[in-house]
Amino acid sequence: MIQRIQSIYLAVIALCCGLVFVFPFAEIVIPDGVCVLDALSITTKTQIEVELLKPWLVTILAILCALLSVAIVMQFKNRLLQIKLCRFNMLLLLGLIISIFYMIDRTQELLSMGADAEISYGLGSFLPLVAVILNILAIRAITKDERLVRSADRLR
Repeated sequence: MIQRIQSIYLAVIALCCGLVFVFPFAEIVIPDGVCVLDALSITTKTQIEVELLKPWLVTILAILCALLSVAIVMQFKNRLLQIKLCRFNMLLLLGLIISIFYMIDRTQELLSMGADAEISYGLGSFLPLVAVILNILAIRAITKDERLVRSADRLR
């Protein structure tokens, strides 16, 4: 049912994955300027703004996580399938987190070239962590509903 608590958790997961596109993951301060990492591009802001590359893996994983969360809400009649899809969404979210922090680390390595580079993490890098916690809560709520339905079936 759409009014259940797991639906709210899954909707907030989709929102977190959507907000990944709004907030930057990190800013790396290098001697020449600042490099901004977000879900759509990695750009350096020196005298001229240059786009270094597009992080396609992060973009695709964030879109998949958001769409899968919405699809899980629509599967409210099949709770066992919801649990399986939530577990798959957990894997996607963990892949998203790993790819974000790998992208930040690799970009810092490439840009610093032996010099000190200061990293300031943005809100976008922590939103998938919030989504993982909400995904765990959604799995627990769906499992609780399934146990409740099974116990009610036994009483009939």
